[in-house]
Amino acid sequence: MLGFPSSGSAVDNVDSPARKRALVGIPEGCKYFDCAINDEVFDDCAVYDEQGKLNGVETYRKYYGTKNTENWTLKWNKGRDAEPRWYVPEFVKVDENVKDAEAADSILCQATYKSGNRNGEKCKCKAKSNGFCGIHKNFTIKQPNVKNKGTGAGGAKTTKNGLKFEELTDLNSEYETSTEIENGQMITFLGSDKKYVSSKKTQGFKYMAANNNMDPTVKKMHGCKSFDGCYINEEAKIMFIKEDKYQQVSGSICEKIQTPHAKIWQLNRTFPGYEIVYMYVLSEWYKKNCEAELEYLAAHNYPVFWEKDDDYKKKIVQFITTY
Repeated sequence: MLGFPSSGSAVDNVDSPARKRALVGIPEGCKYFDCAINDEVFDDCAVYDEQGKLNGVETYRKYYGTKNTENWTLKWNKGRDAEPRWYVPEFVKVDENVKDAEAADSILCQATYKSGNRNGEKCKCKAKSNGFCGIHKNFTIKQPNVKNKGTGAGGAKTTKNGLKFEELTDLNSEYETSTEIENGQMITFLGSDKKYVSSKKTQGFKYMAANNNMDPTVKKMHGCKSFDGCYINEEAKIMFIKEDKYQQVSGSICEKIQTPHAKIWQLNRTFPGYEIVYMYVLSEWYKKNCEAELEYLAAHNYPVFWEKDDDYKKKIVQFITTY
């Protein structure tokens, strides 16, 4: 299939993460196949069947699509064979005149190959949804990069106006006062005199470590290494963690909002003496595609705020300041 070793091949015994263990789409005679794919791209490449089992072949096919760079491309049979039809490099070009799925339904697929034997060739299949054919159905219309506050705005979480989702959901518009401190800001929210330390990404960990409020012996858990938003009430010893999730195409992304309990458990060990309060800011896609996960969050009182709500930022601030 994809050059798997035979089931009888000798291999070293290693402990592999269960989430990377494929149970379908694997060589005949094998009970499972462990996918050796870097953590940074695994979640974007993982493909599951209807029972939630990881598919080895389809996962690796998506993974191969991430391998192309400007200086190196995949070759098939040492360059003698054309790329297989399933091979889809990460997409670069689209027709910028197509802005939504409704306009794309009656035209051809907007994907253009960026490398290999099909470099520069436009897909000739009819668009089915979101501007793309069945082969390229997981792609999205690429928007021009927009610079905001000195940072590049692009990537998988970029919204239609070119802003990163985390930038759109930043609560800085709700600050009454803001003073720069080491590894963050000391802030007050509009309408409240409570003070909070605001930090992003790895700043929260650095701030807590610098103030001897972090247990350095606790091993870091994947998904708990940085924060989209963190607001620390030092007086009450409460850490409010805001996780932003933006999605507009199908995939295994729903699994990422199934984990607040595990993350709270991890962060309680990392920051002993602090109460951890976890919340989500979600794009509209989740309402229709992750209904069971949303029921779970509601049943366990994990707050969810919707980016399309006009006053969602004020609701977040109210939640934090009245907690």
